[in-house]
Amino acid sequence: MFRLRRILVCLLACIALTCGHAPPRSVADESESGAKLKALLDAHLATRNLPGEVIGVLVADAGGGQPVYEQNGKRLFIPASNMKLVTTAAALEILGCAFKFKTSLYRQGPLENGIVKGDLLVAGSGDPNISGRFHDKDPAAIFKKWAAKLKAAGIKRVTGSIILDDTVFDRVFIHADWPKNQLQEWYEAPVGALALNDSCVDVTVKPGTQAGAPAVIIFSPPTKYLQLANRCTTTSNKKKHTFGYTRRHGSTTLTVRGKFWTGTKARTFNVTVPDPVKYFGTVLLETLASEGIRVSGGIRMADPGAPPSPEVEVATHTSTLEKTLPVMNKRSQNFYAECIFKAIGKKSKGKGTFENGAAAVGGVLEKWGISKSSFTLRDGSGLSKKNMITPQALLAVMRKVYGGKHKKMFLGSLAVGGVDGTLKKRFRKSPVKGNVRAKSGYLTGTSALSGFVTGKSGKTAAFVILINGLKTSNAQAKKWQQKLVEIVYEEF
Repeated sequence: MFRLRRILVCLLACIALTCGHAPPRSVADESESGAKLKALLDAHLATRNLPGEVIGVLVADAGGGQPVYEQNGKRLFIPASNMKLVTTAAALEILGCAFKFKTSLYRQGPLENGIVKGDLLVAGSGDPNISGRFHDKDPAAIFKKWAAKLKAAGIKRVTGSIILDDTVFDRVFIHADWPKNQLQEWYEAPVGALALNDSCVDVTVKPGTQAGAPAVIIFSPPTKYLQLANRCTTTSNKKKHTFGYTRRHGSTTLTVRGKFWTGTKARTFNVTVPDPVKYFGTVLLETLASEGIRVSGGIRMADPGAPPSPEVEVATHTSTLEKTLPVMNKRSQNFYAECIFKAIGKKSKGKGTFENGAAAVGGVLEKWGISKSSFTLRDGSGLSKKNMITPQALLAVMRKVYGGKHKKMFLGSLAVGGVDGTLKKRFRKSPVKGNVRAKSGYLTGTSALSGFVTGKSGKTAAFVILINGLKTSNAQAKKWQQKLVEIVYEEF
């Protein structure tokens, strides 16, 4: 009987193994696998042994433990847009996953016979989502909803002004570290507590009716805030097709020059505005007028020393952090990152400034046990080349959030390889497609990719790849980064 029982136990054990319940990998297996991964990564890094180029790489289990691979882990690097990972982590810690931006429109004064005898007040909180991004590409969609609310309240005219209360942030719209020769470009958009359409005007250029005629240039939203100097003409000669645009720092004049070929499709580009708050107010004023609501006194900035107290709320717009973070990370939208950075500063230090944002985010890292000597924080987007962080510090930030209550929102904000965002065209034909969530980064001389990849083993690895002193094209660096992630996917 005892012998029969032993036979049955052995048979059951065999059945369990044949049903797919493989025994766990032994310590020896893990050691052999780790050695193979290290050898493959060593060989891969040797392919970029370029004079003057410095590479930092860390690979570790996302859940914790010692790194399985490390190079220059304690060295400070310019992170470029990988800085957004740090900003995201701090936003989830300080603002919280339930945080909402709120922008409200108030009536300041009595309403008599359809006339407000006083002002309208707009109080902002730095919401980056007041645009057409979530509103059928109509930048003024929210303002049109507000006009409908005003009409529903019986308001036809305002004797006073639209007061723009942007005082939760300072009025330093541009960071001192940002390249001065690129301030017209969308990725250097100014940051204000009231901002519209990512602080940009969308400019579309089309060929004119015939050769020699001025090119057709259209603003969206249609506004007089920017003045157009059209120096672009239509040409029937394809070889002469070339055009460009300039907006000098501080100027509201956009100059478009060149020749636009008759056979070319319309081209659209995004031009920043010098003052996001006045731009917001101007388009709101224009939208109300187009909807039949006249404001006699135009727009007026609130006094930072004595902002007005809100009276009767007429309309409001809110945006969740959950909706905001994916735009920042998947699209690598610098404007979003800086709005969040200043909002962190406001919540933690009482005023939304670049300095307060940096202090608040740095405080989070120190609270998590990350040495102050392992990072220098200047802005939230990574556009400043004075941002510095070690691969060890960046990995610690990523793993802290991965292991915490905000994991789902954090991972959900990252681009998925071969699927969306800045990684949509990367990893498309790779076995890693759909299995990597990461943040890319690029500045002149810097290329970066950091995130998480679920390997063939089913385990998830966190990885950091920072390249400074880039000596090849960024396209070549991206291919090299992809190969590294594929090695981790296969062998981790």
